[in-house]
Amino acid sequence: MLGFPDAELSLLFVADSEMRSLNRRYRRIDKTTDVLSFPLQDSCLVGGAIQSPKMKYLPLGDVVISIPKVVEQARRDGRSLDGELLILLVHGVLHLLGYDHEVSLRQARIMQKREKEVQRVLGDRFPSVLGEGRRRAGFAGSSEGPQL
Repeated sequence: MLGFPDAELSLLFVADSEMRSLNRRYRRIDKTTDVLSFPLQDSCLVGGAIQSPKMKYLPLGDVVISIPKVVEQARRDGRSLDGELLILLVHGVLHLLGYDHEVSLRQARIMQKREKEVQRVLGDRFPSVLGEGRRRAGFAGSSEGPQL
């Protein structure tokens, strides 16, 4: 679906205090956020992966998700916790692949379009998880989780 069938990533769930600490340390923003991404690759992966014959799996990086934000945003937006988690995971993974909504409005639109595509596929495969979120406008994307 994303073009990386043999990729791996690390996923960490944290409290708001830890998320705030990470956000302050790596982005110099002294507040919590819903998702942070820490890519392992220096180059942009959008449009093609870095190939290495020695690696069985391409390491993408780390995605960190704030559980209190998952709960807060799921309640606010009328989604299940699983649905909100999946939305934030998709958002974080796209950052690992090089998408960045903070670069420009054009890049934000490209990322949002890709989020919607991935969510559509996941919604078809897991309708009980993402189905209810489709009724809300602005379904795609994290409300406040930009990339590092």
